[in-house]
Amino acid sequence: MHIAFYAPMKSPRSARPSGDRKIGSLFMSALQQAGFNVSLGSEFRSWEGTGDRQRQESIRQQADAIANELIEQYLAMPVSLRPKAWFTYHLYHKAPDWIGPRVCAALHIPYILAEASVGHKQAGGKWDMGYQSSVDSIHLAQAIFALNPADVDGIQSVMRHDQSLIMINPFLDVEPMNLSNKIRLRHQFATRMKIDPDKYWLLSVAMMRNDSKLISYELLARTMEQLQRKDWLLLLIGDGAAELLVREYFRFDLDRRVYFLGRRDAAFIHELMSAADLLAWPAVNEAIGMVALESLASGLPVIWGKSGGIDQIVQHRKTGILIDQTEASSFCAEFAQNMELLLSNPGELLKMSAASLDKYHKLHRLETAAQTLGDIIHPLLTSP
Repeated sequence: MHIAFYAPMKSPRSARPSGDRKIGSLFMSALQQAGFNVSLGSEFRSWEGTGDRQRQESIRQQADAIANELIEQYLAMPVSLRPKAWFTYHLYHKAPDWIGPRVCAALHIPYILAEASVGHKQAGGKWDMGYQSSVDSIHLAQAIFALNPADVDGIQSVMRHDQSLIMINPFLDVEPMNLSNKIRLRHQFATRMKIDPDKYWLLSVAMMRNDSKLISYELLARTMEQLQRKDWLLLLIGDGAAELLVREYFRFDLDRRVYFLGRRDAAFIHELMSAADLLAWPAVNEAIGMVALESLASGLPVIWGKSGGIDQIVQHRKTGILIDQTEASSFCAEFAQNMELLLSNPGELLKMSAASLDKYHKLHRLETAAQTLGDIIHPLLTSP
């Protein structure tokens, strides 16, 4: 059965890497794993980030034109080839879905949502148009899936009494790493990158953008500067427009313990995670923490700023350490203190590695998400 997929915030085919693009692609893969024929309904981006109402109206009109074209295209197809449902991922006031509800009404097919959010503060504000549209979309949905517990209260506050919210654990389509490969991988990376295999390898993976990512890099640098022990190397994966600023934050590194590795592909990151000792990231304004999930699949413990839905991924004191995001100086001090404690206890790191792999295998594989999606959506498409 055919499902049309749409991500109004960012297309899964976007050229710009991000966690949002990755999650959209994963949902498409999970739907395919569940037995559906998935096509991209549209790549139109409805996001408007400045609160310009005139611009929002222009975006809505463009979306209306696209919806009209899609409806005409779908109605010209044999019924057997038309989509049997429309699935929208990541809908909110800055990126509403102006297309899916109209297509569903014209084709009389179910409307399905994943990762919607409701910001009641936007009612009557600069993004009121997108807010009202998002609320209307939630009302129309015949199935609503959520990854982030932080979104639950907002969604439930506008749901109909006969609707239900289905939680899905964040998931990946990767095989968990075998910890027996750690020593081999570590020596391979040490030789290739000319770094000391006997130091602790601390890893961070994030784009270097002039937004919350940059704030996180600044906090990370301040944390590393406070460490008393010197038997560590920090490996930074990522690039972007703010790279020069990030490098400036680490100007204290006179001993050259910080390595800028640039942008790397998924296979490289997965293997380096499996060879490293600890993933460290302040995670300012991180919604879900997909990098933390990747570390789970690699058996890599994390120390992470507590934000968004990270509690779903990191079990505090079992697969890593979560640090409450308080005032910057106290946050960095606590981050550094806990990092010192972990590095002083390699046995604890090994326990966390094993617990990470076990949690990923049980709760966060694509097959598990696909089963949940299939169990809910198949009856919607086969009911009269």
